[in-house]
Amino acid sequence: PPPIVCPTFYPTTLQTIYSRYPDQSTPPSRFFMLVRQGPTTFDIAMQVQFTGLPPNSSLCRLELLVPSPEQSAIQGPDPRFNVWAVEREENATVTWETFEGSNHTSAPDQANPNATEDLNKAWKNERPLVVGELKCNETLTFQMGFAGDGGEEVNYWQFVDVSPPAVPAQGWRV
Repeated sequence: PPPIVCPTFYPTTLQTIYSRYPDQSTPPSRFFMLVRQGPTTFDIAMQVQFTGLPPNSSLCRLELLVPSPEQSAIQGPDPRFNVWAVEREENATVTWETFEGSNHTSAPDQANPNATEDLNKAWKNERPLVVGELKCNETLTFQMGFAGDGGEEVNYWQFVDVSPPAVPAQGWRV
């Protein structure tokens, strides 16, 4: 039989989550940014949401089309990040108070990639970074934040999420 070709979906929304403003939400954008220094400073995390996916009939794989080094900035001593698959309504707003990483109610349920090493390998091999797989749902929502503190330095990662038909496509997809 011919191989099963799964449709590709790009994010409907990306929302920034600020620890400094725990009860405020931000409007969606195309800008992806994670920041973490230490528990007494501040964190910036993200929520990435996909809508219009097929219901529960297949597996969806979260991938990152790795931006080129010229199209992103990564720094810090510990740029590993966590990914949580969370249940949220379509277009649901998110605040630090509803961010899974701040609540510590569950362990990250996707891979714990290193934003420097794993991304560089994927970019050099011209392949997406596969973060994890889970059962499809009409709405998939992922929350992301750095796994560790930066200590004296700041862990920082940013890029613009670009979906086709724009080129080069870079950022999240399922």
